[in-house]
Amino acid sequence: MESARAAIQKALSLNPDNAPAHYSRAIMRIVYEHDPKGAMADIDAAQRSDPNVTKPFELVIVTGCHSGPCFQKYIREVSRDLELDPLNANTMLTRGWAYRFADNPTASIADLRRALELNPGIDAANYMLACALIAEHRFPEALAAAQAETNPLNHRTALALAYLALGRRAEADAMIKELLANDSKNGPLQIAEVYSFAGNKTAALNWMERYSVLRCRPFSKTSIIRAAVYRSLEENRHVQSAAARRLRSQPQHWADPLEAGEMCL
Repeated sequence: MESARAAIQKALSLNPDNAPAHYSRAIMRIVYEHDPKGAMADIDAAQRSDPNVTKPFELVIVTGCHSGPCFQKYIREVSRDLELDPLNANTMLTRGWAYRFADNPTASIADLRRALELNPGIDAANYMLACALIAEHRFPEALAAAQAETNPLNHRTALALAYLALGRRAEADAMIKELLANDSKNGPLQIAEVYSFAGNKTAALNWMERYSVLRCRPFSKTSIIRAAVYRSLEENRHVQSAAARRLRSQPQHWADPLEAGEMCL
């Protein structure tokens, strides 16, 4: 963290109009320092310095830009980047993820599949694809994508979501237990996402709070953490399969192993 902060500061000392450095510092201020005003100052500085540099997606979401003119402008910017570099898997992944937040799973699926064609090993793409496929009620395809995810945390999360959507409760329970056993410290947000999908909003919000405690950071509506999981809570309302409805109507009984008083990481 300190080395990243020092690198950003050095870049800005050498060139105060370094737009990417301003964006990097804005992300750091939002995610790690809980300083939205400082982040907005850096965003404004970046846009003044070079309006042609595309704003990072993390900053687009945290400022609430997932629909309307601001989102269309962002999509145009990312699409422009892809025209300049059409084989850039990371940029394709970014646009695919952006479409998911904008409730456009069809476009999201197309971009994520293309990103995987360009780079089959790209991190988190299959997890994102599974989420988009679930939103389209394409549950068997979502399970296949989840099984293909290579990042262990994202793999477990996507499998839990896919099993829940398919109504395969025993397998969902087993995967949730694996998440709780292996990812309580490094994956509280993903655990929150799974609980929200299962309909247990209290547990989802509790895990969001625990993320704040474990990272020693304040927890507020302006944080990208809360924005992301609230977005998950909102979009999961749209999965209306009979299996999903049955799952959400059943009592939630998964164990919660985190103990109060664990030290911040």
